[in-house]
Amino acid sequence: MAYQKGLNSPVSLSDQFDQTLSQETIDTFVSSSLPTGDQAVYKTIMHLIGVAANLRKQTLLIESRKIIEEAKAHLSSNTSNKLLQLLGTACITQAESELCFQLQDYQATRDCIRKSLQYYQVLEQKYTLSVLHIYRMQQVLLWIRTCTKAGLESQAIDLAKEAIEYLCGYGGQLSISGGWSIILVQDIPKQSRYALIAQFASEVGCILSRQSDQEASMYFSRFHAWEHFARHELLQEIYDWGILKKAFLEKDYQLYLTNCISFLKSGRRDTLLWDVTVLDLCSCCKKLKPDQTADFLDRVSENIIQMRDIPLGGYSLPTDLYYKRIFVVKNDSYPAFVLPSELRSLLKNMAARPAVDTNKSELTTRRFHAYNVGMPRSGCSSIMALFENYRSVAEYKERESVELITAWKDGWISEETLRRYIHYRHEIGHLEMDTASFNHFYLQILIKDFPEAKFIFTIRDCYSWVNSFLKMISRWKKHFLDIGQNMPYWMLGYGRILFGTYDWEWFNSYEALQENLDSLV
Repeated sequence: MAYQKGLNSPVSLSDQFDQTLSQETIDTFVSSSLPTGDQAVYKTIMHLIGVAANLRKQTLLIESRKIIEEAKAHLSSNTSNKLLQLLGTACITQAESELCFQLQDYQATRDCIRKSLQYYQVLEQKYTLSVLHIYRMQQVLLWIRTCTKAGLESQAIDLAKEAIEYLCGYGGQLSISGGWSIILVQDIPKQSRYALIAQFASEVGCILSRQSDQEASMYFSRFHAWEHFARHELLQEIYDWGILKKAFLEKDYQLYLTNCISFLKSGRRDTLLWDVTVLDLCSCCKKLKPDQTADFLDRVSENIIQMRDIPLGGYSLPTDLYYKRIFVVKNDSYPAFVLPSELRSLLKNMAARPAVDTNKSELTTRRFHAYNVGMPRSGCSSIMALFENYRSVAEYKERESVELITAWKDGWISEETLRRYIHYRHEIGHLEMDTASFNHFYLQILIKDFPEAKFIFTIRDCYSWVNSFLKMISRWKKHFLDIGQNMPYWMLGYGRILFGTYDWEWFNSYEALQENLDSLV
């Protein structure tokens, strides 16, 4: 079956979208343009923005707001550099727009977007920071989502069309803010331009999937931008989707189903249009042969339920596409799609019979509740193996947890904020045997708040523990060198709060490690 073949196809990560190029470019600019002290302020601001985003994603919205205010205060009191003040304010305001969007305060979201667009425009013009045009386009994407949430789908579709044609070089202006220029578009690296186009096209596909056939036909008739991508070097799928969508809306189901086969076989590429097409196919099945396709509809729903936002025992890194992440596990990394919640919900609800989320159906009560509170490399994996008959996940929410633990240790968030996160993690994870190697950091909270829980403190002889830990750090350092990524900031922080400050360059090779072993130990 075409659907199953496409679903099982490995997700490719185009060379164009292999990393977040815009942030790296800005970091390089900051390093070359600001004094050392101001560079430190910038790094702190960006770190706080990351912590605020983490809290926001854990639904701790009030706490996220507090961190944004901390970032504003830190910027205000620690620098008088005009460039840094402008850049920091622009980044903070963009973070604030994302928080307001999640708070469903769409007027405040639009206000923040307008402000950030203005700040970025000044930076583009005064400091020739054309790379910030990417951030402006990301804010346009958020504006489109805001319009959709506010029931202004027509405005959202029109702006998406403008944005795609602008990025393709066919249009000079957008109907939001000002300062748009084809010269600025040309300065955006091609790979980043394609990533933006893919996301705008994905947004249109998602909007149309939520409309009635009549409304979708009306909106699609105004969205001609897909026609630009026939025989495109990377984004041909947008054109192929446009052909399919046109046939579907014109009820030419024979043509639609014929073309659908090859499209689905190819699997997910760089947009969400594969999943949107699956949604249309499910609708087609329900209209034409609901009884005969019931098993297929159920399978689609079950597959969506089984999708994960993070890999078991690992974490994820961003790419230039917000819905495509790099999943990182012990000895491997691979790209994977993380679908927006609304699209996931639509696909899940396509089941012919009521969908049962097996990940949640058994989570009514805990049969057993225990925590491993030993240090990393002291037997966490062994404990999980011993309790394999109980719900357990290796290092559940490691990145999110470590980042907030570090923020707590550094004084950026309170113990109460950390406590709320621990309860959130406890509720959504519903683990029976929590073997995370970072539980020991907040042992006092666990003892106080979960008096019924059991605690296992694993120990290990010093020599084998140090040997194991050094091997683990060396393996991770080599992994990131191999994939051309810097060590994640949260990993650096994790090492610092465990052992103090040390140079990660010592782990670049076995020889470097041997040379610096005395200092490290």
